[in-house]
Amino acid sequence: MKLTTNTLEILKNFANINPNLQFKSGNYLITKSESNNIRAIATLDQEFPKDFCVMDLPQLISVVNLYKEPDLQFNDKHVIIGEDKRNVKYQYTPPQMITDVGYDKMLSFKLPFKELISFNLSGEQISKLLKSASVLGLTSIGINSANDELIISAYDPKYPSANRVEFELGNCDVNFKATYSVDVFKMIQSDYKVTVYESSLTKLENDRVTYYIASEVVQ
Repeated sequence: MKLTTNTLEILKNFANINPNLQFKSGNYLITKSESNNIRAIATLDQEFPKDFCVMDLPQLISVVNLYKEPDLQFNDKHVIIGEDKRNVKYQYTPPQMITDVGYDKMLSFKLPFKELISFNLSGEQISKLLKSASVLGLTSIGINSANDELIISAYDPKYPSANRVEFELGNCDVNFKATYSVDVFKMIQSDYKVTVYESSLTKLENDRVTYYIASEVVQ
């Protein structure tokens, strides 16, 4: 089995959310952060042949990157990664040592909460917002309505009169404010449909991956 570009990009992103990962046979991967404020479900363009677990996903990715076009052979206790008669026998991690993400529950998960608003957010907008937040040392992301406009912003709630970055996203006839830690915005740079719920969850989804991120305040 050779990993596709899409699968590698998903794995790199998931490694940024949680360094350990449960793999299940099939074309879905699911992860959640250790603090449980991010959950993600990815649909792959290939299928893994068996269940296994990895404690150090960044390390596994680094091993794969040792080769130009590695082949992966999955065995009962390890995967052999290599090409041109060079290979690494990479051992699986016992399942009890890995964060249980609840595959069956997540794949059938339906949000029981009332939807406040849905809108589209581009990968370019997300990238520029996060880069601005990093440069200015801003710790929070806000999505809110103001004067009938939908706005996403980066700011520091400890210093409300300090630097602030705002993007206008369009018209909005719902009055609300949702606040997030900038640390939960760990999604792949891509375009998303965003749905804000009355609960503390917000969903960002496209054809490849769905993220559920926790908001600190919804009002």
